[in-house]
Amino acid sequence: MADHLETIGAAINQLQRLLSSRRVFSRLATSAGLTLSQQSTQVLLAMSATPRPIADIAAAANMDVGAVSRQLRLLENEGLTRRAASPSHGRIVLVRCTAKGQRLGEHVRDVRRRHLVAALAGWTTEERSQLGALLTRLVADLQTTPMPTD
Repeated sequence: MADHLETIGAAINQLQRLLSSRRVFSRLATSAGLTLSQQSTQVLLAMSATPRPIADIAAAANMDVGAVSRQLRLLENEGLTRRAASPSHGRIVLVRCTAKGQRLGEHVRDVRRRHLVAALAGWTTEERSQLGALLTRLVADLQTTPMPTD
């Protein structure tokens, strides 16, 4: 197993850098006609039409609550999100996408999907299936495996 760990680790590192790259986001923004920042887009894509607490959105976006709150203000100013007090608990603020926000989120997802389709065009159905299953398993295992201590 050790012989493959370096290759796997390097590939994960490259994928992580690619997915968080400003240059890659800039190409996505240009393709999708986005004027939002990378962080605002990440928050928008973590949302839904169903109202959710800010903490849930932060968890889905893998961001802290303070950063998500700042991005939500920007998204609200653009008419992409709406806040309301929870009917069952007045201290909790619920946020949802507006119709405009939903359309923009779906458009960005579609651009990403079409990019992935083009990138995987030379892959067989079996290879794509294996990749999906293995990536899903890897993410689950990474999330549930404790980090070793010194």
